[in-house]
Amino acid sequence: MSVTSVNTQIKRALADRRVTSAEVDGILKATEPSVSNGEAKALDDLHRMVTTAPSAPPGAVICFPTTIEREALTKLERFIGEQNLPIGDHRAAMREAINGALARVRLGPPKSELPKGIDKLMALDLAGAPTPPGSSTRRAYIDVAKKRYYLVETRASAQDNQRVWGPLALPKGGAPAPSLETILKSQARDLATKAGYPLTRSEVVSLKDVGAPDAAGEIEATFTVSDFLPDPNKRNGEIKVKVDAQGRFLSGSFTKGEAAGGAVTAARTEQLRREFMSLSQRGLVDYQSAGPPLGRRMVEVPLLQERRPDGFSYTALIPVGTLSPTGGILDPNKVDTFYVRRTGGIAGMTQYAGPLTIGA
Repeated sequence: MSVTSVNTQIKRALADRRVTSAEVDGILKATEPSVSNGEAKALDDLHRMVTTAPSAPPGAVICFPTTIEREALTKLERFIGEQNLPIGDHRAAMREAINGALARVRLGPPKSELPKGIDKLMALDLAGAPTPPGSSTRRAYIDVAKKRYYLVETRASAQDNQRVWGPLALPKGGAPAPSLETILKSQARDLATKAGYPLTRSEVVSLKDVGAPDAAGEIEATFTVSDFLPDPNKRNGEIKVKVDAQGRFLSGSFTKGEAAGGAVTAARTEQLRREFMSLSQRGLVDYQSAGPPLGRRMVEVPLLQERRPDGFSYTALIPVGTLSPTGGILDPNKVDTFYVRRTGGIAGMTQYAGPLTIGA
């Protein structure tokens, strides 16, 4: 159809952050009768989203991971292999096939200028590993629509530092099944749920280790469960699952993430973050230079650290009583008002907002 149709299907599939087998069928059907370069790039983006850990943009409070059904991933990987697309594990197979073909042919005189539209093609580094600074590089720019590629060699020290050959016929790479690690990463949340772990939407499940098969052919995989934003008041949870060679769940157990000596529980911390995000999105957080009333005892809870050089850091301040040694101290988990301290930014300022009320 068109790249617009493919992107529309992908957008629908990602709406609930869980890609089903039926949704993958719709996405792949939208590529008919043949895959264009734009559609291949869209499939590459989709594959990365469902097989890698989430990476939130600067300023995000919570990052919700995207998952994919095992059958859906199998369909997507099979299609990638059948269509010879440089995506996921198939990149290595294509790299091997192209390097093998280049070793058997004599290339003609190179060109010095890149062909028009090469930026619309998918690039594949033929080294397969990072090259030292100043080293030569060889990349294949793959035109999946026309089943061909351009070979571009960049030489850091040569006067004619760029040489181009092509178009060359695109060899067929092998179509390996997705690796066990790829399957486990994409199924992390599903496996955690099957193991009985009570996940929250703000928790991220990350693959930590994959063991060797035991005598029965079962493989133990270990996952960690952590909040998207680091929480000093909470230990990470851990999940151990037994799977077969295809990544199918067999059994599992877990250790829940718990409060680690801090006064504010993990549940309350998450509630504060949700409330802060909600109030911010509604424009109800007004920062001023004046801070909370003096003489108050405050419990601090980190809310957000923007990941950029001039980013802000946000901290919740929960009033739990006075600074008087004879004054009582309230349980911060039962106090429904809080302040927010914002520090950093280009000017390096510290500002405050509040009091804010949970549930307002």
